[in-house]
Amino acid sequence: MFTAAIVVGGVIVGIFTATEAAAFAVIYAFVVTFFIYREAPLVRFVKILYSSLKTLAIVMSLIAAASAFGYLLARLQVPRLATEWLLSITSNYFLLLFLINILLLALDVSWIWRRSSSSALRSLSRPGSEDGNGPYPFRHYAPPEPLDRALYPSGGCCFVRWECSGKNLY
Repeated sequence: MFTAAIVVGGVIVGIFTATEAAAFAVIYAFVVTFFIYREAPLVRFVKILYSSLKTLAIVMSLIAAASAFGYLLARLQVPRLATEWLLSITSNYFLLLFLINILLLALDVSWIWRRSSSSALRSLSRPGSEDGNGPYPFRHYAPPEPLDRALYPSGGCCFVRWECSGKNLY
């Protein structure tokens, strides 16, 4: 609780910037965890640091891929082409918004249908996944396929959730 007060209070008062506040909060949490409360021995620090860096590498890889994809879309002028295509259909703004909503609804329905059918097939093909006692820690979560991680944000979240569970992914 005091960590949030340090971060928000330090930024509001003007003692440090948000980045400096985050660094100070990490140092404060380190001191409190290892020296005041002694919740974890100092020997486990290397293991905790390694686990944190693995998760950081996953998140930074997702950010790098998204940044490269955004650059590619901008370089190929996809937003301009999509705008021209949509405005060639109609110039009425309300009808245009309605068509965009219908398109997003169709994409969402196909995404939900695909995720539910593929996860059901994956859970049936793994021993022990029905009761949650097999090699996979969650009953209805299967490891995401590489394509799922690239296309859907839930794939990355599921991957991070698996990493935090402490079990091997593959």
